[in-house]
Amino acid sequence: MRGIWYVIAEVAALLVVSGVIGVGIGWLAARSRRPAPVADTTGLTDRIETLENELRLSARDITEAEQRAAEAERRLNLAVDRMQPEPTPSVPAELAFDDHDRIARLEQALQDKTGSLEELEHRLAAQAEKMDRLLETIPAGDHGGGHSG
Repeated sequence: MRGIWYVIAEVAALLVVSGVIGVGIGWLAARSRRPAPVADTTGLTDRIETLENELRLSARDITEAEQRAAEAERRLNLAVDRMQPEPTPSVPAELAFDDHDRIARLEQALQDKTGSLEELEHRLAAQAEKMDRLLETIPAGDHGGGHSG
């Protein structure tokens, strides 16, 4: 009977010792653990602003250019619509030679003032490609913290 009590006491002692060791390791681990730093995006924001300054172009500029292009296209369509005479059902509507000339002059004046839509789209695409190339120069994993580790 003594052997059974001896085995029970030994198992209880091992459980107590392993519990104390586990609590000690947990306490040390919790004490040495630092809270995870909050992601700081100011560095990335600064980098984007630097790239925009290098390009002299921002998202607002692109939006404004797109709005100007849409407004120019709307005005051109409106001018063309105003120049076309109302068709009569009995006589097919045809533009006189002078009307074609006036439309061409209006389109040329509008293009001189705003630039052609193709040129604007080409400039925007070139700026977007340049922005993409500059963004690719940012090292992978750089979240703007300014330090590694």
